[in-house]
Amino acid sequence: LDRNLAMSNEDDEIRVIARAHTSSTFRSVDAKRKGQIVGFLYDSSLLNVSDPVVSLRLVDLAGADLSGLHLQEASFQGAQLSGANLSRCDLTASDLRAATLRGANLDKAILTRAYLRGADLRTTNLQNADLESATLSKADLSGAVLRGANLENANLSDTDLSGADLSGANLRGAKLQDAVLRGAVLENVDLSMANLSHSDLEDAELMLCKLDGANLSRMTAVNAKVQRSSLTGAVMNEVNMTGADLRMSDLSLANLRGALLNAANLQESQLCDTILGRANLSGAILKEAELGRANLSLANLRSADLSKAVLEDAGLSGADLRNAILRGASCRGSVLRGAILGGADLSGADLSMANLRWANLSRARLRGADLTGADLSEAEVTDDQLASAKSVQNAVMPDATPRPRSRPDELREESSHAEPVKGASAATVQTSEEQSL
Repeated sequence: LDRNLAMSNEDDEIRVIARAHTSSTFRSVDAKRKGQIVGFLYDSSLLNVSDPVVSLRLVDLAGADLSGLHLQEASFQGAQLSGANLSRCDLTASDLRAATLRGANLDKAILTRAYLRGADLRTTNLQNADLESATLSKADLSGAVLRGANLENANLSDTDLSGADLSGANLRGAKLQDAVLRGAVLENVDLSMANLSHSDLEDAELMLCKLDGANLSRMTAVNAKVQRSSLTGAVMNEVNMTGADLRMSDLSLANLRGALLNAANLQESQLCDTILGRANLSGAILKEAELGRANLSLANLRSADLSKAVLEDAGLSGADLRNAILRGASCRGSVLRGAILGGADLSGADLSMANLRWANLSRARLRGADLTGADLSEAEVTDDQLASAKSVQNAVMPDATPRPRSRPDELREESSHAEPVKGASAATVQTSEEQSL
């Protein structure tokens, strides 16, 4: 310092000597002393992020005790900080790019706007740390603990977070495109408005998460657990959520066009006004799901379980519903033009006012189904199938003729005993039965 080190130029001999001496000193002192030396260098303005006089690149700071130090806008680029104690340390806007912090303790550390691109943070403790607007792109955070951390608007693109624990973290508006979160725990995390496009969340746990308005396009979340989460208005086109558990989640107004949801569990989920055109939902569980006004045109719903689901005014034109279960489903006013319903179970379903024009209902079970006012023009369905329905009153039949009003209940009951109705001949009853068929 007596030789004006702080005012020296990058290539001045005094800087070269100072850096060599600093590196040598750190190798010979204990953890506490390392922290004291770092504090001294910072207070002497030798670690300024804009012009670090003393470089800590590759300097051995492993196990250093820096807890509670104020080191804002300090340069730790490339520093070796494995196992260091940085709990409650203030590193606001500091440069930690390519630094090694494996196994370090950063509990409650302040890292707002810090630059950690390419840093090694494997198994690091970042619990309750403040990383708002920090840059962590291409960093390795696998196995890290980030419970309760604040990562709002942080840049985590192309970051490895596999196996990390982010329970209760705030990731609102965070950039996570191309990030790897395989097996990560994200329970009760706020990811609203976050960008997770092209990210990998296979086997991740996202229960009770907020993903409203998030960009999840082309995300992979095979077998992920996303129960009771909110994804309203999320962009999810072409996501791969095969086998994912989305029970009781809210996906209203979300865009899932072309999504892979085969064998996914969406029981009791909210999917009102959701776009699911060309989505693959084969074998999916949609029991008691709310799909009112949803767009499922050309979707693959083969062998899907939609029992007691609400599909009122839903668009299912050209959808493949072969062998699907729709027992007790409410499909009132739904559009099923050209839909393939071969072998589907529609027992007890409400198809009143539904548009089934050109639909293929071969071998479909219609026992107890309500087809009142339905349009069955040019549909592939037999008279025997229609005879098993609860009602076909005012329905347009496959031959494009409206079905006459059904006979009164009392006639139906009495005709079952093959006895004439009082005041009517047996021929009159027979004619009434034919009309009802």
